[in-house]
Amino acid sequence: MVTELRCSEPGCPPLETVIAILSENGNRQHKLHKSIEEVAEDDVRRLAAATVLSIGPAKPEKGEN
Repeated sequence: MVTELRCSEPGCPPLETVIAILSENGNRQHKLHKSIEEVAEDDVRRLAAATVLSIGPAKPEKGEN
């Protein structure tokens, strides 16, 4: 799930993108201090890799090797 949020509080960026990675191993939420338009594929790859390191790879579906 991806959401772009506006912030008007002092000290926070005007826009941030929140990416939630949902998994049966646990959910993780990552914040990027940039707009959705500025989020690059490399940003998403880094978040996915960090999530795998912290919660482990997804469990295979029944019948998959």
